[in-house]
Amino acid sequence: KLAVGGESNASSFFKPLKMLKILRIFRVFRFFRSLMEMAMMIIDSVRSLAFFMVILLIQIYVFSTVLCSQATDWLRTQVDAPPEQWGELRQHSDSDIRMAYEAFGSLQRTVYTLYASILGGQSWRDVCTPLFRTGWFAPLVFLFYAAFTILAMLNVVTGIFVDNAMCFAQSQRNIAIMREMEVKEEYRKRIIDFFQAIDEDKSGEITVEEFTAVLGDPVFSAYFRVLEFDIDDAQRFIKLIDRDQSGALSLEEFLNGCMKLKGQAQAIDVHTVLHEVRELKDALFPTAIADDAKLPMEA
Repeated sequence: KLAVGGESNASSFFKPLKMLKILRIFRVFRFFRSLMEMAMMIIDSVRSLAFFMVILLIQIYVFSTVLCSQATDWLRTQVDAPPEQWGELRQHSDSDIRMAYEAFGSLQRTVYTLYASILGGQSWRDVCTPLFRTGWFAPLVFLFYAAFTILAMLNVVTGIFVDNAMCFAQSQRNIAIMREMEVKEEYRKRIIDFFQAIDEDKSGEITVEEFTAVLGDPVFSAYFRVLEFDIDDAQRFIKLIDRDQSGALSLEEFLNGCMKLKGQAQAIDVHTVLHEVRELKDALFPTAIADDAKLPMEA
């Protein structure tokens, strides 16, 4: 028996630990960016929710004391039994007395009723109806509580959550911008290191001969491809980015050229070429363009 009892105690001890394995499902979030951002927004709103719940509970407690006092005073006039025997009111023939006791018979019941009436757990109309028999004050207090909480407080907290979500999204964009800037700066440092490695004579410039020797080295050639370049003709590459046409590349020319030529051609590069071709055509054939413009008018 002791052995069986020890095994049951051990299993009950490790059972919560086994349930913690369920938390591993949250690792899936890292594979879905939108899901991760949504989860982070919800976590970021928990603090605002906690403050709102404190304010809501204080408000419910204040209104509960008033409504509970009004309801119990009315129940005393309707029932001869002392409050200790009010449990029998659940089977009372008068539906208003039954509802008044179940909803406002004690402070705990009143707090629960007010909480449920604003969150859809119970219809506020059903619990407010018996209060009209207590006089005008109690139903007015309850109606003011329901209107103020539903129309004002809940909308305000919704706005707070939306604002928190927008601020979080903005911070995520700022983080993405900072990350992109860091990646660009890291890439710039790698280009500078690569330039210094090519410049064997430390002259501050790269010549065609030095660059050709680098392309023939498998290690440097592979590193160049890691930097998202696929170049086989050193002379053509230097000619493309050599602004002063000196036949050699300075650090600034090499850095700016590599930043522009990295990766595949983008749409803006294609449109830039088309625009320059169009301008060149306009400069070379101005008369033909003018004649083409007159043809529709003469027709």
